[in-house]
Parts: sequence; C-alpha cells; structure tokens
Amino acid sequence: MRTRHRRRSTVAALLLACLLVVQVGCVGPNKLKRSLDRALKKGYVEHPLRAQLLFPVNLVFNHVAALTDLLILNPLYWWPDVFRGRGTSFEEAVGEPEQADAISPSPEQSPQS
Repeated sequence: MRTRHRRRSTVAALLLACLLVVQVGCVGPNKLKRSLDRALKKGYVEHPLRAQLLFPVNLVFNHVAALTDLLILNPLYWWPDVFRGRGTSFEEAVGEPEQADAISPSPEQSPQS
C-alpha cells in the first residue's frame, strides 16, 4: 500500500515538474506552442466570441503542444545544436505586423482634444 502511494506521489511530482518547466520557457524555442499561439491569436482577432467559447479546448491544446515541444521537438532539433556550439536552426517567422495591432484605434480614429 505504501509503495503504491509513494509511486503515485512520484508520478504526480514528475508531472507537476514537467508542467512547471514548460511554463517558465527555459527548455527551448517551443516552436509548436508558438505556432499554436499565433493561430489562436489570429482566431481571437477574427472571431472573439468563438475564441472565448473554445478557451478550455485551447488551454488543453496549449499544454499538449508545450509538452510535445519539451519531450520531442526540442530534444531532437534544438538541444543537439546547442550542445555542439552551432547555435540553433530555429528562426522566428518575420512578416507584417499582426492584425491584433489593428484593434487599437489609429490616429485618425482617436478622439481629438
């Protein structure tokens, strides 16, 4: 009985540690999670009500993407380059400013004093 309890406690502690490490962002570029974040941001700008209704689903997807980055993608693609001293081949997408910036009023729309 005590062994089973100790095993459950160990598994719970490991899962908690994995979730905490994922949240602090010190495990690599998290390419999959960032891609998902960009897609969710775009969806929120285009359909805010739908984004709010799907928030619980998005929360689960964010954690799955973060764990996938932590356990699979970063060890395979990012950490080997870092240990060899070559940097990383990960490049953040560069492009036009996001549509989310369009939410703030432009100077023409802001009230004049």
